[in-house]
Amino acid sequence: MEQNNKANTTFRFIIVPEFILSDLSLFPVEKLLFGDIVSLSYGKGYCWATNENLGKRYGVSDRTITRWVNRLVGKKLLIRELHYAENSRTIQKRRIKVNTNRPD
Repeated sequence: MEQNNKANTTFRFIIVPEFILSDLSLFPVEKLLFGDIVSLSYGKGYCWATNENLGKRYGVSDRTITRWVNRLVGKKLLIRELHYAENSRTIQKRRIKVNTNRPD
């Protein structure tokens, strides 16, 4: 007897807050990316996904993800933490956190 694999599928949801949805200055895909970053932040408190991984999820280039993240950081919706290699300008890791202080 063959098992139905669909019954064992784990679903991950993306929740976008109302104040983000109603922000007409954001592009719809930036709103979705914000919700995705929130979802990926559960557990550790930050999103560790690379621009390459996020780009694959959305079918866009790393550069496009960089622009979208930069806009969300610029609007103070996200906080980006960069950790550099010792005595270097090389980024070892990046953490993206949701700014829990809702900007005006």
